[in-house]
Amino acid sequence: MTARGIFSKSFIVTGSMLLGSIVGGIVGVSATPTSVTTCASKSTGVMRYAKSGACNKNETKLVLGQQGPTGATGATGATGATGATVATGATGATGATGATGAYSGVVTVRSVVTSNDTLVLTDAGKLLTFGIATEMTIPADSSVAFPIGTRIEIARTTGAPFLLPATGVTVNGISAPGVVSMDSGNYQAATLYKTGANTWILLKKPD
Repeated sequence: MTARGIFSKSFIVTGSMLLGSIVGGIVGVSATPTSVTTCASKSTGVMRYAKSGACNKNETKLVLGQQGPTGATGATGATGATGATVATGATGATGATGATGAYSGVVTVRSVVTSNDTLVLTDAGKLLTFGIATEMTIPADSSVAFPIGTRIEIARTTGAPFLLPATGVTVNGISAPGVVSMDSGNYQAATLYKTGANTWILLKKPD
């Protein structure tokens, strides 16, 4: 190659590099951020910036920085399984209602006005007052079945009560059937408690 040919090629390369630098400066200012179109000479390889985006027939078009097409949307992931529902615990059974107490705080009074009488179931929890001398029979379970724990209050007003246990009945607190139970004068008080089958106890209160 002659010196002139070498000088000509060097000039072309140098010119191309200079043009590329100038074009690059222009591109950096005016090009859009998505792509830049350049045209390369098919014979010399010299590149130029194509502002219009069109190249000549003897040039190869190069689009630099072009954004590729959007990829297909990925398949939707499978829906996660729903967690199992925790079963509600069974409601506990309601406890049975306790029995109503026999003593309400208000005592019903039965006045005994005969010389002979017998305790009846409705006397449980009552206060019996005696206005005359009365023989009060305490019946056996076979005739009047008082529940164990029955409480009966006895009060002497103007007549003395004589407690007479029926056959087979024991009343602790009196010495013998027919003995005066409350003989220390008027306005004495005592309480009869049933403590077992056909068994009672008489608790006298202090005079």
